[in-house]
Amino acid sequence: MSPADRARSTWELVSAQLEESPQMRIDERLYAASAMQLLGVVRELSYDVDTVVLVGHNPGIEDLASLLTGESVPMPTSALAVIAVSSPWSTAGHSSAALRASGRPPAA
Repeated sequence: MSPADRARSTWELVSAQLEESPQMRIDERLYAASAMQLLGVVRELSYDVDTVVLVGHNPGIEDLASLLTGESVPMPTSALAVIAVSSPWSTAGHSSAALRASGRPPAA
């Protein structure tokens, strides 16, 4: 997760909806990161990690989603994308994943 306050606020809202409380890690590299910088972070993930919630910022996060899926994935504020990866994180790259869902929460 990015160290930005808005990223922390987003994480608090998202994690409150999860059945289990997953481990959270702040990574300074996620703030203002490009898609390629974010991809580097993804490639460092341990092979035994099955699920990741990456809370970051645009344009990097939108560009990363598009890079991984090979399709345009609009990521306006508060958007999320569910992306499935079938190979090890270390091999993630262009069109190496599939977009399963995307959207935004309903307005409060």
